[in-house]
Formats: sequence, structure tokens, C-alpha cells
Amino acid sequence: MNSPDLSEIGTLLAKFLRRFHGTMFFVLLSGLLAAAILTIISINNLVNQPPESSTPVVSSSFDEDTVMRVKDLGTSNPYTPKAGSRTNPFLE
Repeated sequence: MNSPDLSEIGTLLAKFLRRFHGTMFFVLLSGLLAAAILTIISINNLVNQPPESSTPVVSSSFDEDTVMRVKDLGTSNPYTPKAGSRTNPFLE
């Protein structure tokens, strides 16, 4: 058969590494960068997930007495400023 001797394996490996060391470095560096990006994305997804046990839903119904008090607030007389005083721009 035509298999290389043990002494030739070292020289063949040295030739291979001398020829493709730049390519192998680029492939290794690209793989490590891709792994780092995927790790950061997975950590970001874990952080942004809502917690499994959330607070109970608060009822949005109001007490009728409270609703009537709010309506009474809207029907009161509007504020009338004194003559020559500054007016509040946030009042309607």
C-alpha cells in the first residue's frame, strides 16, 4: 500500500499547517464569534421573558359611589382668575 511512514506524517502535517494556517485561524475565530453571539442572544431572551408567576389581575370595576363623586367634580363651577393675575394654561 501507499501509506505514509510515521516520519512523513510530521512533515505532511507541517506542510498542511504552513499552507492553511490563515484559513484555519479565520474559521476558528468566526466559529468562536458565532458562539459568543448566540450565547448573548440566548441570555438576552432569558432576561426579557416575563416571569412565570405574575401578580394577580386587578379588577377594573369601580365603586358606584366613587363614579358619582368623579362626575360631581366635573360639574362644579370653573375657576375664574382674579383680574391681572396669571392664568393656569392647564385649565380648560
